[in-house]
Amino acid sequence: MNFAQLSLICLVAISGPALSLSKTARVPVVIGELAVGLILGATGFRVLQAGDPTFGFLADIGFALVMFMAGSHVPVRNPALKKGAVRGAARALGIAVVSIVLGIVVARAFHNSHAAMYAVLMASSSASLIMPSLEGVPLTGRSMVEVLPQLALADALCIVALPFAIDPAHVTRAVTGAVLVLAAAGAVFAVLRFVESRGYRRRVHRVSEERGLALELRVSLALLFGLAALALTAAAQLGVPVAGATTGTKLHLLALGEATAILLEAIIMIAVTTALSGRVSTLARAEAAAA
Repeated sequence: MNFAQLSLICLVAISGPALSLSKTARVPVVIGELAVGLILGATGFRVLQAGDPTFGFLADIGFALVMFMAGSHVPVRNPALKKGAVRGAARALGIAVVSIVLGIVVARAFHNSHAAMYAVLMASSSASLIMPSLEGVPLTGRSMVEVLPQLALADALCIVALPFAIDPAHVTRAVTGAVLVLAAAGAVFAVLRFVESRGYRRRVHRVSEERGLALELRVSLALLFGLAALALTAAAQLGVPVAGATTGTKLHLLALGEATAILLEAIIMIAVTTALSGRVSTLARAEAAAA
């Protein structure tokens, strides 16, 4: 990895936001990045090598940031979400049951024992793609107040369930890691809530804004990387489709072509999200106006 390649990667990162500038089509940022990655990577001109350790590290940072932003888009304190939480949870569990059945069918069709992994992948909601696409959409309509809890619950359960499905031999370590990350996140939340209640954050924000210190950004990145380090050290998972493919490949648990199929599933999810995001936004605004 050199500065020229790093500059190229930064230019690639701009392609995603550039495509998402359209107000009519809510194209996820990852679409442009994925397209340029295909052109410059192993599929295209091979300018960038995925096996480069520095490149892989940057990819981990990017993925952690994507998941962090997806979580930040969930308005947990919004009273409207509580109304649809029960229905959303019921939908998520219903989809999980259907996914288990389909996972068994697919595993038998291909004569392998990966039914649990297939079920987890199908049940995951890809909130990291959907939540940014819904930014700015009113949450007062029935559809939105039911779908957001569904997305959050599905992703949370699938991330926890993935170690059980893909690597049962090390599930104890993975569960321990997940518990540690949750405990650390809870501790961070408690500290930040205390800082907010005492007015310290507002004071720091004012000084940071006056002097251009960007302290909030620095603190956010420090917390994110700290939690990511804890997760990776304890072998917890940061996401479902990508984690399934990478972990399965590293542990030699996947058959030939399965990792590609998993990533293809993620690409299909991206395409579906892009195709439906505009329609969902229109429906949500209509429901909010009628409420």
